[in-house]
Amino acid sequence: MDTRNAETPTTFNKEMIAKVWDTPAPQKARVTAWRILRNRLPICDNLRKRNIPMVDEEIMCNMCFHQIETTNHLFLLCPKTGVVWDEIQRWLGVSAARPHCAVSHLDFFAHLGRGKKSQKFLTALWICIIWLLWKRRNESRFEGKAWDIKNTIYDWGCESKNVELEQNFQAA
Repeated sequence: MDTRNAETPTTFNKEMIAKVWDTPAPQKARVTAWRILRNRLPICDNLRKRNIPMVDEEIMCNMCFHQIETTNHLFLLCPKTGVVWDEIQRWLGVSAARPHCAVSHLDFFAHLGRGKKSQKFLTALWICIIWLLWKRRNESRFEGKAWDIKNTIYDWGCESKNVELEQNFQAA
């Protein structure tokens, strides 16, 4: 098992990584998603594991301030980002528990679609959402901007239209 990637499944899922590159999502969003799936973003927990000195307050999630900032906490388990995923699932008409690791979450999310075209759309949508959550995290952490769930939800809708995703989704 790769100890640097302890929060993800024990077998690295190359198929999921390939799906990231085969979407119409913006390149910078795909790179961010790729780094998340490999647990290679400069998240506080990853920085601490690389012996980068951090003050105790800096390692906490700057969205909820209740947990250490890990990849899975920030993007999937944080109550603040959870609201975004809940809203998206409501938009898609899905009511299901979310997996707790990024690779499994992408797999779950992509397979909400029944055909290849809708799975590609959902993969691109997941990538855009992850990217926007990362942007919001950085704005909050480095620019002192307040976490605004409404703007994040609005932005993911705009982003999905920018990459012409909605027209590709065929709900079954």
